[in-house]
Amino acid sequence: MGFGNVSLKLIFIITGLILLLSPANAAVVSVYANFEHLKIPFTQWYHGGNAQIVEENGNKVLEVSGGSAGRVLGVDVQYAPYIQLQLDLKLLNSSNGYLRIVAFGYPMSSEEYKADREICGIYVNKEAIFSFNGFLKKLVTIEKGWNTLTLNLNLQDGIASLEYGGEKYIFNVPQTEGKYFIFRVDPGTEARLDEINLKAGEDFNEFFNSYTFSKATPPPIEGPTPSGTAVQTQSPSPAPLPTPDFDKLKIILDKNYELLYKTEYNSHNFYIVKYYNYLPPGTGVEVVTERGFKIGIEEKDLVKNILDTLDTSDVEKELLYRSWEDRQNGIITVYVSVIAFLLFLLGLLAVIVWKA
Repeated sequence: MGFGNVSLKLIFIITGLILLLSPANAAVVSVYANFEHLKIPFTQWYHGGNAQIVEENGNKVLEVSGGSAGRVLGVDVQYAPYIQLQLDLKLLNSSNGYLRIVAFGYPMSSEEYKADREICGIYVNKEAIFSFNGFLKKLVTIEKGWNTLTLNLNLQDGIASLEYGGEKYIFNVPQTEGKYFIFRVDPGTEARLDEINLKAGEDFNEFFNSYTFSKATPPPIEGPTPSGTAVQTQSPSPAPLPTPDFDKLKIILDKNYELLYKTEYNSHNFYIVKYYNYLPPGTGVEVVTERGFKIGIEEKDLVKNILDTLDTSDVEKELLYRSWEDRQNGIITVYVSVIAFLLFLLGLLAVIVWKA
């Protein structure tokens, strides 16, 4: 075994220990991978495909292949709502899949890769870059050869931006906590990666500025004032978002809804909506963001903070919280009841056919 292979394995081991021993709620996780110097800060969780250092035009880069089962590279960025990734990328082949660059909601293990655990990010093939937020949408055609791109994820507010080719593309993402960051190489996909700069943390201002999630072009900085200080003009305030379509957020057997309150928390609007379900366990309150996402049962503290901003009594706030909690827990009951009823009908039909 050559010295290079031994060094590479030691790097993986040392990096893995650093990631495991780092506190999960660290203010900032900053990972830099320059393959020229064989620094690879990614744990290769899933055994499949291939990943190796190769030389291209005198520069060492990481070549990855999905093989027949796919391969995953990743890094632990737990509980970080703000993630920024910059990298150089070259797609060699994508005849049967994508290179997926996504936040992942579950730790990888020896079990088979599960795409339904992907939260949001981008997919890339030889033709285009796609946004992913549960659905795929083409953002931009990709050029051949090496490409530099920047992905910004604001999981706190549910928005992302891709910077590529001098342009910026904005798209919505689910509101959640960042957990793991995944490079998934699908079967039939080959790529080369270089100059990866991945940062994650809890402070918006450490990674982004006021233009990161805005299509507006930053205004030019004017010349120095007589005092010698530079002045930057303010960009116009973004247009307010339209009211979400609450009707589209109904679950099975919801018959109608009632908008109870609109409030503001951390400079963002939230809506308190009561849904009426034909099954009592499904009736209750939903807390909806200004971008139309429902806040799930895992975000109890966030819901309490939002309800605390309401201009109403503490008793009313407590009742609203209980109604929200009951609705989240009751949704499972609704779905189980519907499935049980359908199975009963199916069994009844089978008996009728058998009797006939």
